[in-house]
Amino acid sequence: MQMPGWNGSNILSTLNKSNCYACALGRPEAQIVPFPLRWSSSRPGVGCMVALFQDSTAWSNKSCQALSLLYPKVWHPAGQPPRAIQLLSPNTKFTSCLSQQEGNLAFLGDLKGCSELKNFRELIIQSALVYPQADVWWYCGGLLLDTLPNNWNGTCALFQLAIPFTLAFHQPEEGKIRYHKAREAPYGSFDSYVCLDTIKSPTGNTRSI
Repeated sequence: MQMPGWNGSNILSTLNKSNCYACALGRPEAQIVPFPLRWSSSRPGVGCMVALFQDSTAWSNKSCQALSLLYPKVWHPAGQPPRAIQLLSPNTKFTSCLSQQEGNLAFLGDLKGCSELKNFRELIIQSALVYPQADVWWYCGGLLLDTLPNNWNGTCALFQLAIPFTLAFHQPEEGKIRYHKAREAPYGSFDSYVCLDTIKSPTGNTRSI
C-alpha cells in the first residue's frame, strides 16, 4: 500500500524486489493513515510535531529539526475550506491523539479509536495550533483539518493520507526448450523428414534447402 508521496524505488529497495507493477483504481481515494509516532514510545517526537503546529520553527529546538524538514510549513491563503476524506475503518487506531474538554469552546468532534491520548492542558506550551504542516493533518471525526482553531474543543488526532495500491511482482518463466525428434514417416506419408514434437505432432521440416 503507500503512502503519502510514495517513492517506488524506496519501496522496492525496502522489499528487496524489482520488476513490479503498481496497480490502483482509476480514481483512487485517499485514505487515513494514523501518524507513525505515538505518545507512549515517541513522546518527544509527537511533542515536536505538535510544536510545529504552534510555531513554524518549533522554538529552534534541534531535536525537532528533522521533523520540520520532513513536514515543512505550508503557506496558503487564509480561509482554505477543509477537505473531505474517505470513511474510516471502525478498527482504525490512533496513537497521536490530543484532547481538550473545556466549556464554551468550538466543538470539533470526539474522535473514537484513540489508543493513546494526551490532554492539551498537560503540554508545556499551550499556544494555538495554527501553522499547517505538509502531509500531516488533524482529524476530529468529521472533516480533514490542517490546523485547529484557537478555541477548539474535542478529541483530535494527527494523521496522514495515503493512496491504496497493490504491488504485483513479475516473475519471468524460465526458458522452455522444445525437443524435436526426426523420424521416418510411415508408408504413404508426404515427407520422410517430418519432425514430431514431444506430443507427437508434426512441427516442421529439417531438410536443408
